[in-house]
Order: sequence, then C-alpha cells, then structure tokens
Amino acid sequence: MYGGDGHGHWHVRDLESYQLVRLDNGSKVGTSSTGGFCFFDTDAYRLTLPGAPQSSVYSPETCGHLDSLTVSMGLSVGWGDRYPWTLPDQYIDITGLANGQHRLIATADAQGLFVESNRANNSTWVDIAVTSRKSGTSVKILGYGPAA
Repeated sequence: MYGGDGHGHWHVRDLESYQLVRLDNGSKVGTSSTGGFCFFDTDAYRLTLPGAPQSSVYSPETCGHLDSLTVSMGLSVGWGDRYPWTLPDQYIDITGLANGQHRLIATADAQGLFVESNRANNSTWVDIAVTSRKSGTSVKILGYGPAA
C-alpha cells in the first residue's frame, strides 16, 4: 500500500498493532488501528548473531517510490527498525482512561504473513503509569519488555 504520509515510498499494510491493558486485572482498555510501514535496517542490535551482516542490507531506498512496481523490504538478522513516536498513526486514544498502571503491547506481523526465522519474538511491551489531573495527563514509564 502506498502510505501517502509524505515519505514517498510504499508501506506494508497491517504490519503492526498495539493494545493497552490494565496491569491489575488484564482488561483491555485501548487498541490502535493496525498500521503499516516500510521496514528496514535502522539499528544494529546484535551483530554477533550467526548470519548477521555487519552493515545494513535493507534501507529506505529498498522501499521504492510512488511509481515502483516492486519493492524489497525486510529486517536483517541482528538488526532492528526503530520508529520514533513522532511518526503518524502510532497512537491509542487514552481520553477518559482511569488512573493506574497499564501495559502497552506492540505486535508485529500478528497475522503471520511474512517469512521469519523466529515468530516467537514479534511482540514487546512497556509498562506505564497514567495519571490524569486538571493540568493534564502524565505518563511515566515503569519498565520495558523483553530485549531477547
């Protein structure tokens, strides 16, 4: 799918999804719409893994342009793709959310559409404390999910 968000390249539709659950009882209190991105090697993570290339293989250029008929995107062994919070369409509306501790879970390729060497590492999480006051809502990070 073409993202149309100013990046000028193609995106994979339904690549990731997010959900927010309460830590005290596990109830789901928010979800995101499933979004799509072009994914590529942005961060060297663990280049000591077998088969990990020492330099990036996939880059923004491999995501093509508006007139591209084929694209090649992926993540190399030992590499990650970090998206800053400032990119569009990455949010869960927490308007009216009760104060408390929550877990934000991010899952990539939940539908199993991509060839992967390991499907067990497609989710991560961050625990947060949400506090709403008259002056606004604050979010404090309490802990991070697995860094396998």
